[in-house]
Amino acid sequence: MLNADGTQPDAKQDWKKQLESFPCEKALARLISALKELRTARRMDKTSAVAVFHIFPNMSKKEWQSLAQKYHLEDWVAVPFDFTPENMHKNSQALFEYILAKENFDPLTKLPNRNQFENRLKAEMQRAGHTGTDLSVMRIAIDHAGDIKKRFGVTAREAALVKIAEIIRTCSRMYDLCARLVSDEFALILPGTPPLRALAMAERLRDHVHAAHISTEDGETFSVTFSAGIASLSQGPGITPAALVEKAGEALCQAKQQGYDRVFLAGNFSDYDTKVQSSEKLFLFFGDAESREPSS
Repeated sequence: MLNADGTQPDAKQDWKKQLESFPCEKALARLISALKELRTARRMDKTSAVAVFHIFPNMSKKEWQSLAQKYHLEDWVAVPFDFTPENMHKNSQALFEYILAKENFDPLTKLPNRNQFENRLKAEMQRAGHTGTDLSVMRIAIDHAGDIKKRFGVTAREAALVKIAEIIRTCSRMYDLCARLVSDEFALILPGTPPLRALAMAERLRDHVHAAHISTEDGETFSVTFSAGIASLSQGPGITPAALVEKAGEALCQAKQQGYDRVFLAGNFSDYDTKVQSSEKLFLFFGDAESREPSS
């Protein structure tokens, strides 16, 4: 690293003082410029990555956010740091955990993201293929999410997403995977679950969502509904993970086309009339109360 005046630093000089005397914004601008030159010289494509560590003493998270917005550095990682061995170790661990969470979890709902969903689905489908067990995928989308945003604002829409994520997490079994795929859409991987049992679970979720009330910043409350599509391995041998997700998506589109707030099964199953109560459907599928699956 050069001194602020561009000269070589004295090796005996305290390196922390060098950094403190170097304006952080100027250093950041030089760092960005150097990375752009490297990208041009090596013709790096969009999938290439460079890891850069640069310490800016006494910078707060608020100051970093301001600089990140100014220089469009939203994808850069910034963590508090100090120079004692114990804290160096703690901060390094926190940094790796943060990167792992950013790679695999949705920051708003704290659910697994699409990356983790796709990896888990591939593994679960391989396991189901080896063991001959059932597996279903459910795709869920909030109905009229755009209207919620227009009427109550972005914060209310986010509150609705968080609430539905909480309901999905609570109603799922410990070995299910619930993920936020994109925007207003969620997905569940349901190991050991044939289509009709997946449908029964979707109906339980609908009941919980119907009963939920979401508050806005102005103190108003509103409720939401969702539509869902379900696809299963039993509906076609040799299906790929991408094709299974696509089938569930097609069923979700059919649910929306038939009026929203309903569940549709892909394949040879027809949509059940959503006017039928969930309790009646559960009796239809499982018989008496003792034979039902637990709700969580």
